[in-house]
Amino acid sequence: MSVKVCQYRYQQGKVPINYNRFLGYTKDENGHLVTDPEQAEIVKRIYREYLEGSSMD
Repeated sequence: MSVKVCQYRYQQGKVPINYNRFLGYTKDENGHLVTDPEQAEIVKRIYREYLEGSSMD
């Protein structure tokens, strides 16, 4: 993708996001981000455990 194409998309508010690795969200039929409730629970758990002091050590 050329720089001009990228700039135009950013100006239009169409920022490319890799939805395959964006935990907690997916895209709808219009390409907008929407919360995936099942994945959102996993994200909440990750942050909760982090705040409680858990680690992977």
